[in-house]
Amino acid sequence: MKAITAKEYLDGLQTTYIKEISNLKLFSRTWEFNWLDKQTFTTEFYQIRAHLSEYIWLLGSIAPSVEYKEVLLQNFAQELGDEGNSRETLYISFCNSIIATIRSEDTYSNLATLYAKSANEKFGYGTIARAFHTSHHDFQHSSSSWASKWAVFCTLKYIDPIDNDLILKTLKNKLKGETNTDFTYFEKTSKLESFATTQNLLEKLWLEDREEVKKGIHFSLNTQIAMWTQFSDCVN
Repeated sequence: MKAITAKEYLDGLQTTYIKEISNLKLFSRTWEFNWLDKQTFTTEFYQIRAHLSEYIWLLGSIAPSVEYKEVLLQNFAQELGDEGNSRETLYISFCNSIIATIRSEDTYSNLATLYAKSANEKFGYGTIARAFHTSHHDFQHSSSSWASKWAVFCTLKYIDPIDNDLILKTLKNKLKGETNTDFTYFEKTSKLESFATTQNLLEKLWLEDREEVKKGIHFSLNTQIAMWTQFSDCVN
């Protein structure tokens, strides 16, 4: 029997992943999207997604060869908007279109605020994002193999379009009465094929040590599910 590829392994996990997060309140149609929910959603989502560039920098600083760094630079360029407006600009446009304000002290330029908040806050600003980013940074600084670390990043690139497509559908349902909503950020990111830029290197590592690659894949999926579960608990 032909051995499966890393991509086929991820494909096999996709249905279970989608089923698990689709059952969360965040992705259901049962909660109201009032003004407070808009503020909570836009701020928490921003903090979860806004710091990918730091993660890419961290990976690049420990990458074992130039070929990995080149792929990371490609992904960094996408964040900056190699095809147009940056992800930051598109997301702020979405926030403005639904009259939700991201405070200047909550934006990317004030990352220190994210870590300065009390860990005792139940759902205060940054608690979800802090746990999410810390878990990834700790994994990258751990003694885990490069294969598993690269697999974490690749899995994030694989599931981001899936997540953003689910969010897009949810938001369109919640905001269907608001005709001026700018969904460009979610429309673009739900169609991105960033995983394709990482796949060749992932497949090489898969052939060398698939168990380590699986370790990274499952860490990434489990961390993402935990984050969405916490996020879901924030909405009314």
